[in-house]
Amino acid sequence: MKKSFSILTLLVGLIAGCDLWTTRSPEDPSNSTSNFVPASDPETLFQNLKSALQDGIVENYIACFVDVSYLKKEFVFIPASGTIIENPRLSSWNLQAEKEYFNELISKLKSGSSITFNYTIAQKDYNSEYYEYVIDYAISFQSSSLSGEYQGTSRFKIYVDSRGQCVIVEWEDIKKNDYDCWSELKGRTY
Repeated sequence: MKKSFSILTLLVGLIAGCDLWTTRSPEDPSNSTSNFVPASDPETLFQNLKSALQDGIVENYIACFVDVSYLKKEFVFIPASGTIIENPRLSSWNLQAEKEYFNELISKLKSGSSITFNYTIAQKDYNSEYYEYVIDYAISFQSSSLSGEYQGTSRFKIYVDSRGQCVIVEWEDIKKNDYDCWSELKGRTY
């Protein structure tokens, strides 16, 4: 009887001590807004990529890329020709490097500035396995150390994962004329 009373007292004390019956204050909403929607087609995927870049939301940016939990493929980045010499890290680029580069880029933005990303679809194709899109892009921003505009062409292989979402599996960057390209931006940032 004494043992049962001790256990009951202990349980009552635990329940009363953990504030189980009180209502907590609601959390403040986040200041960042998200325009991310599930990408059921490549055009939505590119809109998500654009929104993630302009909003600076790392999670939304990474969600544009393949997740091996939903598709058994690894992300591949093929840097623009000649950029590996200046930036050897690009030769072993992976999804973790992509995430770290984007985090670093966002952290270097000048206060009050954002990334501007514009693109036009130059070519699109579909075979039984994946979509292939070629875009011409311009990306610009103001940073303490990387301000400028980067232009080029990128070829993407886009697959549909087990959730039915389009994701980037392969990204090949192509230098355009004498402009700095996205490969150079990644190499300088990461």
